[in-house]
Amino acid sequence: MNANSNIWIIGLLSLCLSACGDHSSPAGDEPSVPVPIGFSSDVPPQEKEQTRATTDAISSMYVFASYTQAVDWKTTDIPNFMYKQLMINSSGSWTYSPLKYWPNTNDEKISFFAYAPADITNLTPSAANVSGPKLTYTLPQKIADHQDLLVGSCLNRKKGSGTVSFTMKHALTQVKFKIKKDASEGATVNLTGLNVLAPGTGTLSFSTTEGSFTWTDYKTPSVFTTEISPSVSLTNSATEFGPFFLFPIGDPSPQVTLKLTYTLTKASGSNTGTSVPITSAIALPATPVWNSGSSIIYTASVMDDRLEINSVTVTDFGNGTEAGTDIPAT
Repeated sequence: MNANSNIWIIGLLSLCLSACGDHSSPAGDEPSVPVPIGFSSDVPPQEKEQTRATTDAISSMYVFASYTQAVDWKTTDIPNFMYKQLMINSSGSWTYSPLKYWPNTNDEKISFFAYAPADITNLTPSAANVSGPKLTYTLPQKIADHQDLLVGSCLNRKKGSGTVSFTMKHALTQVKFKIKKDASEGATVNLTGLNVLAPGTGTLSFSTTEGSFTWTDYKTPSVFTTEISPSVSLTNSATEFGPFFLFPIGDPSPQVTLKLTYTLTKASGSNTGTSVPITSAIALPATPVWNSGSSIIYTASVMDDRLEINSVTVTDFGNGTEAGTDIPAT
């Protein structure tokens, strides 16, 4: 797993802004210096449980903002105040240019939207003149390139509201697979490939409830691959693969398939010592459903030319070592 696949630390990203756009205040009433986005170490407990033991701070993100005068933000509003504004974390302080300021009138409102990390690939925001923002994302095919997409929103902030704080949320579902040889399998099983067939493109839209969002417009399934080289000799103790970061599609059973390629080498019988290449696939069970921020581990066993899902474990979002809830496979 490369550095891009690290799970980014979740916390409060604070943005203080004072006065709207680039307008100057009346003479003699100069605006106070805006406080740049800062990273808070006061991470909510539920978020602490969703981070790795060793984490990286978010080093960059993009922010969008809508100025809506004295009315609340609607999903039909455009990001007319900030559009894909790059924010850089330098030694714990966020910087951006040009600085933006609050409107002079106290009842005028600005709504803010963010995604991170800024260097995530294959993500396209809707245009500046389109209601939103909306984020269309195509998942990388190699899981070594998968990234943990984070999003947040702060709605209807006014002059005097104080710090604008994003509580970033995991936008995707983290999925891992533990593969083992069935206890009754006497042959040597060498795993050479693990693929997952699942939707490859989706569009995220923010809602009028702060911090909430939805995914829609899932496209034709793609094949997501784990490179296994050299092959892995399976035993009765499961070997873990992942994490995959996939779309929160709800019930995965009609849309997601696990496919393994492996060789079987018989230890006895007429074909002793002969290695037979096999490709075997199985649809994932309907439960649990895939939600944003869910972390799910499937345990599957290989028995001759068949796969079986033995159990499913739901854990906190993280490196998969947390205690989870086992759900028997059906």
